[in-house]
Amino acid sequence: MITPPQGFWLSEDGDRDEIEAMRDFGRYLVGMCFLVRRKRIDNPEKQIQPVFRSGFVMELDGQWYWMTAGHVLEEIATSEKDSDLVLENFRLLDHYGSGAIDKNYVPFNFEHAWKYFEHNDSLGLDYGAVKLGKLEQLGLAKNNVRALPMAEWRQLQGKVWDEHFMYGLPTDSLKIRMTPNPTGVTVHANAHPTLIHVEKLVEPPSAPTQYPRFFGKLGDNWPAGSIVGMSGGPVFGFNTETGEYGVVAVQSGWLEQRRITFACPIAEFCPRLIAAIQARSTC
Repeated sequence: MITPPQGFWLSEDGDRDEIEAMRDFGRYLVGMCFLVRRKRIDNPEKQIQPVFRSGFVMELDGQWYWMTAGHVLEEIATSEKDSDLVLENFRLLDHYGSGAIDKNYVPFNFEHAWKYFEHNDSLGLDYGAVKLGKLEQLGLAKNNVRALPMAEWRQLQGKVWDEHFMYGLPTDSLKIRMTPNPTGVTVHANAHPTLIHVEKLVEPPSAPTQYPRFFGKLGDNWPAGSIVGMSGGPVFGFNTETGEYGVVAVQSGWLEQRRITFACPIAEFCPRLIAAIQARSTC
């Protein structure tokens, strides 16, 4: 386990109690990776980019959805409209939690999946959902991924949390290597999940939005590192007296100079997302 400046970085040679705690939290973390490349490749190292995005899974009426920040899906949609870019090889990464039995990726039919997102900073909304197919859902369940029920969003409002943590795949943790092959290059990329303590701010550091956001000061275990890439990852609330914890928000962005992160609370966006899903099913 590595602390400053990387936060709590999952490694097999660290303190066993810390590793077990991270792996319990890690049952919620589900990343997505894919390749972005130019249609014509002259310089692979500059024109091929592996991309990792943070997320988790929510469930409604037995159907699973991969959750992330709205701006993550918005950026992908914008890139897909660029005629000079190709986005391919979408995969889900689900081996960060306890009980995982397979570290291989889960193929993700992202391009054809139903998607819904809202990204509106003036409203305070930044969340997105991608419907998972049956095979994807079975693959994640086999690896002991924990899906958060959307219908329980009301219960979160009455919980008492005295500690908060954000979990995701920061760009700082990426390890990328390219090796030649007979037809081009093979891209090797890996991301290390990172758990960062945040201190919830009672007074928001900016003007209130219509839908309240979660604000937190990054903890001392992340004094200088970037959290770029953690957008879409789960923010956990933790009760130190009872040991209870739960996902309370989806990580959205940060005020880098002030070391303050903000997130979109589940209790704020879940009613809107459920309504969108139900409206689609009745069409």
